[in-house]
Amino acid sequence: MAKEKHSRHDTEYLSDYIIRLETALKHVEKRKVIVSTDVPAPTLGRGKITRVPLQWRLYTHTMFYITTIEAGAHVQKHSHPENVFRYVIEGSIVITVGRKPYYVSEGEWIVVRANTKYSLRNPSNPTSARLLSAYQYQCKVQ
Repeated sequence: MAKEKHSRHDTEYLSDYIIRLETALKHVEKRKVIVSTDVPAPTLGRGKITRVPLQWRLYTHTMFYITTIEAGAHVQKHSHPENVFRYVIEGSIVITVGRKPYYVSEGEWIVVRANTKYSLRNPSNPTSARLLSAYQYQCKVQ
């Protein structure tokens, strides 16, 4: 049986992934908050199976949680001594930094940089929001 030959269209190697990611993130490095819509992602593959990579360095995070935020819940202004990553699985959230709200919907992600004060709320009623939350060193239970 002949060996299947992979082309650059059906296989992405780690080296390619890292180069693409670092290139995509260069223009947002100095921002306090980064939303997935700030870093467009390519669709990889073709036909019935495609992949859209998350355009953030998840390898810097070591703790992952599924967080549920009940309808109307509000987390007061606070900060973390590390970058915090949140991916919205269901529902939506609003993160506010200063007076600027960031609306993050299902299928989108947001990064809040270390030491950035922010509040978080679920504006939906009656829907809970479910998030993948990633931390580097600590997760404070509210």
